[in-house]
Amino acid sequence: MPPALRNSAISRRSVLAGSAALALLAACSRNSSDDDSSTPRLTLEPDGDGRVLIANFAYGDNYLITGAPQRMPFLIGVGGAPTTDAPAELTMQLSLDGQDVGDPIVVPAHTDGVPLPYFPLNATFEEAGLWTVTTELDGAPATQTMQVSEPDAVALVQPGQAMRPAETPTDEDHRGVEPICTASPECPLHSQTLAAALDVGTPVAFLVGTPAYCRTGLCGPVLDLLVEEAPSRPDMQFVHAEVYADAAATGDVSTAQLAPIIDTYDLTFEPSLFVADATGTVRARLDNVYDRIELRQALASVS
Repeated sequence: MPPALRNSAISRRSVLAGSAALALLAACSRNSSDDDSSTPRLTLEPDGDGRVLIANFAYGDNYLITGAPQRMPFLIGVGGAPTTDAPAELTMQLSLDGQDVGDPIVVPAHTDGVPLPYFPLNATFEEAGLWTVTTELDGAPATQTMQVSEPDAVALVQPGQAMRPAETPTDEDHRGVEPICTASPECPLHSQTLAAALDVGTPVAFLVGTPAYCRTGLCGPVLDLLVEEAPSRPDMQFVHAEVYADAAATGDVSTAQLAPIIDTYDLTFEPSLFVADATGTVRARLDNVYDRIELRQALASVS
């Protein structure tokens, strides 16, 4: 099993960029120096011509865990790129070691407020290992293999765990992050730090994402949706933090410094939305993409 990328800023930048490249996720989620020929390589291979299933999450890294509900967003691809040509729903079957586990799961396409249809599969894995999800596209099976790890192997904050307070950049104090928001115009979710928002004692929605540098074009829409929802939830605190500390200054994200929040939350991908209740306990986490429906469900989880 490849080690978590925690100590190399270059590796973490590569993963952040690679996770947005979808089919390149497995290749970008490790250092070449970390390579181990005994570790199974997880690849995306269509079982036939036409459309394929694309995992829009870190399927080959320490991301999915056992024993807790996991959310796995999928896209449909043609020629290696995501497409809007997607069915209204997919029927997905999970399997382990070639044996089906559980009943097939029907997952509707989510399209409300996002440029690409996606399919969020939710499941709880009881056993670690290489799992496979199978569906049918254009009359042929489409599959994706995924690594599921034990919880202690994954540093991500999970639902049920505590938020990690952080002094994120604000309008009054950029804390060395320039710019503090790459949305145009700048979003209004930088009036307070994450730590201050958690101290208020009300629910918190915290998004880490970089609209200007997101390679899938999804980071901007998910931030827009969060800004759109904020006025209807005066009982909540909303905070946005950028991924890069100096991307605008360097003009090249491959050489940009990561903002401190990336290490604080052990992120190797973006965007990521954390929704916490008034005690600071995470109740929902939406990674990589979400639409209005999923966002409103996540916000409602702390009502």
